[in-house]
Amino acid sequence: MAIKCLLLLIFLSDVVQSIDYNGRRSYDEDDELSDYDEWSFVNWPTSSPSAMPMDATDVCDFQKWQKFVNCSERNLTAVPYNIPADTQILHLGFNPLFRLRNDSFTNLTQLRELYVESAELTNIESSVFVDLGELEILDLHGNSFSDLPGDLFVNNSNLIELNLGLNRFDSIPCETLMPLTRLRKLLLFWNNINRPYCEQFPNLASGAIVSLSRNNIPVMRRGNFQFLENCTLSGLYLGGNRITAIDYRAVVSLKTQALDMSYNPLSEIGIASLFYGFRMNDMLRSMELRSSLINSNDPSTFIFLKNKTIDYFGVSSNKFTSIPLWSNFLNRVRNLSLADNSIFRISNRVFLEMTALEEINLENNQILRLETLTNETRWNATQLRTFKLAQNRLDNIPDNVFLGLENLTSLDLHSNPITYLTVESLNGLQQLETLDLSETRLTSIASGTFQFVPNLKILNFRNADLRQANPRYFLIDIPNLESIDLSGNSLQTLDLWNEYFQVSIFSGNTRLKEIRLDNNPFIVDIPARTFENLTSLSILSLNVCGLKSIQANIFTTLVNLTSLSLNMNTISQLPTNLLWNLKSLETFSAAENSFTTLDSSIFKHTLSLRYISLPNNAITFIAGDSMSHLSELRTFDLHGNPIACTCALEPFSDWLKVTNASLIGEERTLCSPSSFEGVVGKSILDFEPTTFCGPNIALLVSIPALVVVLIVSVALSFQYRYWIRYKLFMLKLSLFGYRRYEERDVDDYEYHINVMFAADDQPWVDDYLKPIIMGHFPEKDIHNDMVFGDEDLIPGMYYLDAVHYSVIHSYKTLLLLSYAAIRDEWFTTKFRLALEHVNETQVEKVVIIFLEHIDDKDLPFLVRVFLSKNKPYLRWTDDEAGREYFKESLVKSVKVNMRCDNTIPV
Repeated sequence: MAIKCLLLLIFLSDVVQSIDYNGRRSYDEDDELSDYDEWSFVNWPTSSPSAMPMDATDVCDFQKWQKFVNCSERNLTAVPYNIPADTQILHLGFNPLFRLRNDSFTNLTQLRELYVESAELTNIESSVFVDLGELEILDLHGNSFSDLPGDLFVNNSNLIELNLGLNRFDSIPCETLMPLTRLRKLLLFWNNINRPYCEQFPNLASGAIVSLSRNNIPVMRRGNFQFLENCTLSGLYLGGNRITAIDYRAVVSLKTQALDMSYNPLSEIGIASLFYGFRMNDMLRSMELRSSLINSNDPSTFIFLKNKTIDYFGVSSNKFTSIPLWSNFLNRVRNLSLADNSIFRISNRVFLEMTALEEINLENNQILRLETLTNETRWNATQLRTFKLAQNRLDNIPDNVFLGLENLTSLDLHSNPITYLTVESLNGLQQLETLDLSETRLTSIASGTFQFVPNLKILNFRNADLRQANPRYFLIDIPNLESIDLSGNSLQTLDLWNEYFQVSIFSGNTRLKEIRLDNNPFIVDIPARTFENLTSLSILSLNVCGLKSIQANIFTTLVNLTSLSLNMNTISQLPTNLLWNLKSLETFSAAENSFTTLDSSIFKHTLSLRYISLPNNAITFIAGDSMSHLSELRTFDLHGNPIACTCALEPFSDWLKVTNASLIGEERTLCSPSSFEGVVGKSILDFEPTTFCGPNIALLVSIPALVVVLIVSVALSFQYRYWIRYKLFMLKLSLFGYRRYEERDVDDYEYHINVMFAADDQPWVDDYLKPIIMGHFPEKDIHNDMVFGDEDLIPGMYYLDAVHYSVIHSYKTLLLLSYAAIRDEWFTTKFRLALEHVNETQVEKVVIIFLEHIDDKDLPFLVRVFLSKNKPYLRWTDDEAGREYFKESLVKSVKVNMRCDNTIPV
């Protein structure tokens, strides 16, 4: 082997002498390289039409909050005028501009990003960028420049990214680039450069990237890249040239951390020279050789890489059918890519010498199976963190194939025809955090599959053909899960919630931050407690499901939700309070549903909203105050809705004229046929309500009289409120009576009345309630036929059992509410027991009695839910007339039971 290496070095020396030249001189006639016209395949324009500038307000899109103007693909022949002076981002690409004039960007002094790609430019004047002193990014790729004015960038010292790719340069525009000393990215890919040389070149910013890919460089000489010797690069890209021969000294002289030599037809000697230069360059730590080692047949050329610390070594697309023999020479490589080859089998033994390996990429090969391992044959790559096996032909993952990879944190198995995982498939992966099983054929997951990966944080099942997921077992073994993607499967509503065990599919995953359930057409409803206790959830996506409706309180516990997507369902109505508890929500998207109206209160409490997307629904009307309070709003999309441009739309139309938020697709947000005749088919931004909607004189005249009548009516109603309520109460009884519950009467129950209250309310019960009850039911024994508080509970029973017994054996239960009661946790428990009994019997056997005024914000959640269902309640008052009404209502309530109209969520 030593003799072979010595002969190789001698041969390399001869090759170097044959391609060497004095690197300190300029190119002369002897350095001319053959012309490669076949690489110049772009059809460049030869003439320019007349340039007629247009008004930007007529042809461009504006995002005011981002100071962004988009004029791309507008068939412009000149830069439009009236672009706002504070614009920071301007897109002008894909227009037949042909030429940039000195006055094209006058007054745009705040511009930071300018994109003029594929604009058929052939000419550019020298002072066109003179006012753009703040410019940081300039994209001119895809045009037909062959040279640039030498003083083009004299005022653009802040430029950090310049894209000149896909033009016609046959050399680097060195003089033009000289002022750009802060440049971090210089892209000259896909030109006709065959001599990468500069007499003078700016000192680029440390860590800059230079791309000369897809040019016509045939030989890598030392002098080629001498202009870069004062630049410390993070990457130099030379892929897709015609390089066959390499002077190893050219590689040694490079001050770059990464070198891309992909798609070059390197000769055997060229490969040896490259590796020898790589070995001698202490700064160079990464190399990409995609489709460049096809001519390599001698594994000994890789001996130069032995003991060389390499951060990344990429040899994808080189037609390998097995792990190459030279892999043992890569004993200090950290990241190895063998993707896009034809490898059909792997063995952990081929990586025995690669103890420094942290990542291996074997994507898109032909691997058919993995070997089952034992403690004696386990992996030796103990530093491995990432293992990519995607897009192979694995149909199953046997037991114990990953033994020894105890530090692996990411495993990618997507796009394999895997049909099942065994319980011990993931054995040995205790530190695994990311597992990708998307695009597989896993119809179900067995219980215990994830028991060996308790630290899993990201789990991807997108398009995995899942058809069932038992909520009780599916994710129970991975409590640290933060993100799960279940999109594109056949999950059903029953897979989200197990009614028998009262558990959600996510019950054990309280750390979840992201859930994606898109494209599951059999999810037609979301059970009420599916997302219970997921207070950390930030992203929830339910696009393209079968949802026809959605419950009002389904998202109540998601207090940290920032993004909610409900696109492409068939939801016909959004509950008014659907989003009220989502105070952190920033993005709400519900495109392509069937809403007809947008309630003014839907966004009442979502003050953090930035992006609203509601296109292609059936919205005809939008309240003026629905979005006007959203100070953080940046964009909203309403296109494709049949909005009626009538006087009712005037408040919203007025807000559109003053908001800083941008209306996306304004040219498609049109007035529907139900609008005023003159505006049908026009953008709602062009609707001027004042043209059609004048003041209503009759209404203005009648307003003062109506105000007086209203004030008098309110005063009289308040004065005689109890008399009016009593008369209405009696009228209702006389006309309609009660829908009585006739199956069991009061004598069928052990107790007639069961009264629950806090201990502090005992005096009121003794002084007021008992006299009322006994005065109207003298035949009843207050001690045997009624239960007043805890003192009348059956002695000897457990407390809750006794409370429950009194509830189910009473004809009527009275719940006395006061501040003392709502602060008593035991009272809350008794309240819940009473409501559960109402749900079970479907009979309104409960009446709430307010002993004092309680603010809405202080009411317990269950009480508010009870009242929202229009359930019976009474109020005690100090007013004498009010007390008489109270007595009559109470006596009537405890004599009859009514059937429930609906249940109460408890």
